[in-house]
Amino acid sequence: MNKQDKKWRVLVVDDDADVLTNTVYTLMDLKVLGRELDITTLGSATAAIELLERERDFAVILLDVVMEKPHAGLSLVTMIRHDFNMQMSRIILRTGNPGYAPERDITLKLEIDDYILKQTAVRDRIITAVIVAIRAYDQLQRLARLKDAMQQIICCSNQLLTTDEIDQFANVCMQYVAPIFGKNAGGGLAYAGMTVNQGIVPLTVMSATSEHESLIEPLNGIGVLPPNISVTKKKMTKALEQTNSIKTDKDWYIYIKVSLGRKVVLWLNKPDGFDEIDETLGKSFANTIKACLDRLCLLRERMAEAMVSIGIFAHEFRTPIASMRMSNEFMLESLEAGECDKERFKILLNNTDRILNGMNRHIDSSMINVGVVLRERLELPVARVNIGPIVRESLEVNKNWFSKAGQMRVHIEDDCWARADGTMFEYAFVNLVGNAIKALSNSTTHFDGPKIEIELTKQDGQIRLVIADHGSGIRADQLDKIFDPFYSTSGTPAHGLGLTMVKRAVQAMGGTIECSSEVGVGTTFVIQLNAFDVPPPEPLNHVGRLERRLSERPVVARHAPAQPG
Repeated sequence: MNKQDKKWRVLVVDDDADVLTNTVYTLMDLKVLGRELDITTLGSATAAIELLERERDFAVILLDVVMEKPHAGLSLVTMIRHDFNMQMSRIILRTGNPGYAPERDITLKLEIDDYILKQTAVRDRIITAVIVAIRAYDQLQRLARLKDAMQQIICCSNQLLTTDEIDQFANVCMQYVAPIFGKNAGGGLAYAGMTVNQGIVPLTVMSATSEHESLIEPLNGIGVLPPNISVTKKKMTKALEQTNSIKTDKDWYIYIKVSLGRKVVLWLNKPDGFDEIDETLGKSFANTIKACLDRLCLLRERMAEAMVSIGIFAHEFRTPIASMRMSNEFMLESLEAGECDKERFKILLNNTDRILNGMNRHIDSSMINVGVVLRERLELPVARVNIGPIVRESLEVNKNWFSKAGQMRVHIEDDCWARADGTMFEYAFVNLVGNAIKALSNSTTHFDGPKIEIELTKQDGQIRLVIADHGSGIRADQLDKIFDPFYSTSGTPAHGLGLTMVKRAVQAMGGTIECSSEVGVGTTFVIQLNAFDVPPPEPLNHVGRLERRLSERPVVARHAPAQPG
């Protein structure tokens, strides 16, 4: 039933038959907020109690005071509010004996909404009182509905925040459609990646309410819609293609753009149509889904990043630790034999440096991601750093990962001293090369020659690092967004804070970063830092100090054991 077809229920209770007849005649043609009145008349408080025990959806109750007893109407008011808990129904008290119920006293003591003396009650007075009462009832109903629905949205968000699987996420959303929009409401939730080829959007209906379960497709990847697609799926697809919501009388396809380039369409179906409250709830529900889905995508992205970091961390430390163990064994043998092997000491200390530097890199990178180091470094003067060795060491340490790119061309000039921070610069370099590798994996274009080109040069007082790939490229309308937090140009997991932190790190060092790209051709990042022409005197590290000490210390000669005489 359409909302406009539903009538306002009005209950008239009076022991005077003429009053009942006149009231019905007065109100019979009245329409309030586009809806007619359904009037029920009763001749006693007892009959009213029997009816209200079964039916309580009355918008207005016109109630006589003196009926079977002098205060029968007043007692009925108390029962309506407290025993039947009808807090929204508006009560208009009518009396021909004001001595039994003085207006001021009754209005203060009882929860009534109007007081009318029968002797002075003209037709317009009754009509006005009923109109005002129905409007108040409607507002209370709307507020109560909005409150209950918003509580359901909050419950839904709490449940979504504990969900870490996309199909379970969609099912939870659909479980709350009816509690939020009404028992007759239904719908579905569809998901698509970023790719759109000539208007065809890969779409998967992840979940739907029970009456629309035929829309659901297996979650075995994102499939292209078949030619004989249903009207509902066509509208979902159209909303995705237009990146805009579509609304009809009974259906609402709400377009939701989620982080990492994902797109979601929330379909809502309501046979009796959508009102203003539904529109408010729909937008709030969609925003809740977006926020919780953003969190889920970020969580999954962070888990993927953590696995990559663990793999790099393990590879970076296992090799030097194993080498240290072997060096220790050789050194122990040398000491037992009375020898001192300087080369073994060098290897041991170099491997110790590698481990310490690696640990510092991972710790600093983690702190950069939460903004701690960046804030501290902004307050500290940058040092004079030779960028070339940092680039070379990063390429060596990450060679297994970087080898996924295939052929690389690297050109590094010597003595590229800059005002920089070594840890920050390495963080930026590794992140940009990682993005280049990812772009290559997403590219379908064949290119002969080096897939990634890295060039470090000194030009016009600037240290210039260029990282170019021949990958998938970035659309022109996305270039100004790539440095935004959690923005990704594709539906694949990405370093959500990566480019944001790279830009902040470069700016913290007083430098600039620029990006140019063309779809199907590739992307180029250029970092420029202020050059520092005169390198500082290089401090003697502990390997150098050990070499000096060993050169000053006499070597213990190895003597053969004395032969028995």
